[in-house]
Order: sequence, then C-alpha cells, then structure tokens
Amino acid sequence: MKFFFALVGFASLALGFSPTLQQPEPVDSCHFTVSEDTTKPTITGPEDITPLVYIVDQPDSPVEIVSMDLTGYVLSVAHERFTFKDCRNMKVRNRGDQPVNGLEVMVLVSSRGFGVGPGFSSGLSGPNIPPGQEAEIRSCNGSGTGDARSDQVRIFVFVERVGMNKCVYLPSKRIPYELAGPSVVPSFHGVS
Repeated sequence: MKFFFALVGFASLALGFSPTLQQPEPVDSCHFTVSEDTTKPTITGPEDITPLVYIVDQPDSPVEIVSMDLTGYVLSVAHERFTFKDCRNMKVRNRGDQPVNGLEVMVLVSSRGFGVGPGFSSGLSGPNIPPGQEAEIRSCNGSGTGDARSDQVRIFVFVERVGMNKCVYLPSKRIPYELAGPSVVPSFHGVS
C-alpha cells in the first residue's frame, strides 16, 4: 500500500500536477520614504536630568522625536546605584510618507561600561499619525533601579518600532561608542 501511494505521488509530480499546498506570496509592505528634513529635538525638565538625555540618531526611522519634557521624571544616583520614576511628555513627528498606526518609544537608563539598565516604553494611544503630522505621547508608567558604575548614568531615548500598513519597522540605532561604553557595543574577535 505504501508503495502504491509513493508511486501515485511520483506519477503526479512527473506528469506536472501541482501539489495542493501553495507557498504564501512574500509580503513586502515595508515600503516607505523618509523626509530628509529633520528636527533637532528639544529637551526640557529638571536641570540635573536634561544633560543626561541622549536622543539616539535614527536617520532611517519614519518617526522622529521632536521634543521631550521630563517634568515629573525623577532620577537619583548614589553609591553606584540609580533609581528613577518615569514621567514624561513627548512630541513625535511622522516624517515618512505612510500613516503610522503603531509606535513604541523607549527611554532607557544606562551606566557607561555596564550595559543598559531598566527602561520603559510608551506607545501611540490614539488615531494614526498622518505623514508630516505630529502627535503627543504622555507616560507616567513606572520606576526602576540598577547599577551606576562610578555613579554615572545616561538616559537614551529612541524609537523602538513603528507600525505602518501591514508592517512593523525596527529603526536602526546609532549610539556613539563613548556614550554607550564597551559592554553595550558588541565585541568582535581581534577587535576591542
């Protein structure tokens, strides 16, 4: 009986009958164009926190961070430990040519040379952001603690993912080595 089914299967392939299973067509819905015009983000908030904020360069991101207000953000660093309470308002702009229907922005606290610590994301809670338009994101959703080597920390802000049409896009992140430290940057054999 097994021989019969194998023979029928071989004969159908030899005669050109196509199998009933079809491969799905590749989905390539992540086509968008990003405007060359960028905005230098403004950062406001407590004077002891704003110099620590670094908005990551993401030239391929269809969404850019226009401004960040850290009024209400609390950061304490002592004895090589940090604690923070996350509370911020952010303005973002869709600089792509497609409507944005999903967005995640990350705010991470990091200690130089010790890697990335805890952080929180905030997302779009409203209608789509049409091309060229801005939206506000407010977040007061948590707190965290972590190691602060030599009592030094940075706050990195970046777009983690963008939803458009039937696509989720993950923009690149360009963090200067001197800000990120050696443990954030991957090491390669023979390169340090």
